[in-house]
Amino acid sequence: MITKKQILIYIKYDGDSDGFARCATKSERNTLTDDIWLLLDDIVFDLHLINSNLASKENADRISSKLGKTLNDDSLVQILSDYSNKR
Repeated sequence: MITKKQILIYIKYDGDSDGFARCATKSERNTLTDDIWLLLDDIVFDLHLINSNLASKENADRISSKLGKTLNDDSLVQILSDYSNKR
């Protein structure tokens, strides 16, 4: 499961993996792995599709299922949804 701490680190670096690689602290690197980073990239993109009404019903259902498996709290989905709207 993705944690709020991981999401906040991702947002801190504005989804910029190069900036994260150059500037992240050791603690941040231990908290947010490359695999989680890539998963967050996918989730932000998927939420952008939904928020922009570009996802088909089937795709939106698939995304919702993925969110349920990776985020255990609706507030985390909201944080990422708000972030995806600003990008």
